[in-house]
Amino acid sequence: MAEATGKASSVSKLATDDIAYQQALNGILTELMGKREYAGAIIALLTSEYAAYRAPFQFETEKGYREYVQDTEPRTLSPDPPK
Repeated sequence: MAEATGKASSVSKLATDDIAYQQALNGILTELMGKREYAGAIIALLTSEYAAYRAPFQFETEKGYREYVQDTEPRTLSPDPPK
């Protein structure tokens, strides 16, 4: 933007730099986790967003497994979205 308009961008560095964003977020969460009044709320938020991994063989039926997969957002270790 700055190259095109000759003006400095008004967008935060955190919006364009993933590493800086992650570091800032980590710092904020670490600070808040040290405060008793926020720690429980943060833990509840983070744990409510994810379902525990369950292997296909842990289900009694294939239908039960498919329902679980459908109701659970897929996650991978890759930054790319799962297929």
